[in-house]
Amino acid sequence: MQNKYHAILSKAKNEFENKNYEKSITELESFVNNQNITIKQQANSLIGLNYFHLGKNKESELYFNQACSTSEFFFDWFNLTNASALNRHFDLSTQAFNKTIAYCQNEESSFILKLRLYYINTLLKVKAYEIALEQLNILWESYIFYGVTDNHFLYIRGLTCFTQFIEAAIEVLNGLSSKFDKKSWFSMLYESIDEEGKAVIDQFKSKLNESSKNELNAIFDIQLPAHPKLRPIKAQIEDIINENGIYIVCRVLEGTLKLGDLITLKKHNGQLIAGKCSKLEILMHEEVKELPYKSIGVVYLEGINIDEIRIGDLLISSEL
Repeated sequence: MQNKYHAILSKAKNEFENKNYEKSITELESFVNNQNITIKQQANSLIGLNYFHLGKNKESELYFNQACSTSEFFFDWFNLTNASALNRHFDLSTQAFNKTIAYCQNEESSFILKLRLYYINTLLKVKAYEIALEQLNILWESYIFYGVTDNHFLYIRGLTCFTQFIEAAIEVLNGLSSKFDKKSWFSMLYESIDEEGKAVIDQFKSKLNESSKNELNAIFDIQLPAHPKLRPIKAQIEDIINENGIYIVCRVLEGTLKLGDLITLKKHNGQLIAGKCSKLEILMHEEVKELPYKSIGVVYLEGINIDEIRIGDLLISSEL
């Protein structure tokens, strides 16, 4: 919930916090068209929250939509995401969630992965399994990348505990029934994580329904995501140095970065700049011919001005 409401809304806020939702709505109704944009946005948002807690999702979606018309606060957009999903307005829900992620990157980027799991749980309530799978696959990639499932390790990286992820995954994949190759999905995950994570999967795997497609070369309706190490290159810039040529420190998130690769710098604002990987190094400036998936190394670039580069930007394959 937004921390600071305008003082004029304090009585309505107190009623909401005391679970007097109808009284809070009554207090707020005179402010929904206020000339002050902040008061108007907050009043609509708070009415939406009241209706949401009353289980009136149609009304909550209406007011959250009004709030979002003037809001860049990610929580407003996430409220709209959930309310519209519960109303099965999935196009609106998807658009609102994309806005949620965009604004969250500016406000609280560490929340993003957690928000994906919360959204999955909302989608499960209305059995929107295919949409939930899209978010589940993004989290799947993150757990595969880190490989460590210790709760504290995951927490500081913005991920929920592994057990919660697996419980949600089983519900999503069981809901997809034989449309999706859940056995291979779990196998790729299992092979990529530590023993603690393997034990969690072993504990819950009995809850995974058997697919009706047992053929070795079965064709499933929904395509299995490729393992990140087999994908085109994606590397995140973690440091920038301008000594004897431009070079940057990168972490390879997908694929393998090779010497001589034609790459594209993808900036936060979406701008794309073409360049070339002219030299690769690892520790102690040892030159190498490639940086594999999950590795960190030094990358020298040609064709890209250092002033164009920011920490957090991506290097991607020029084919993407």
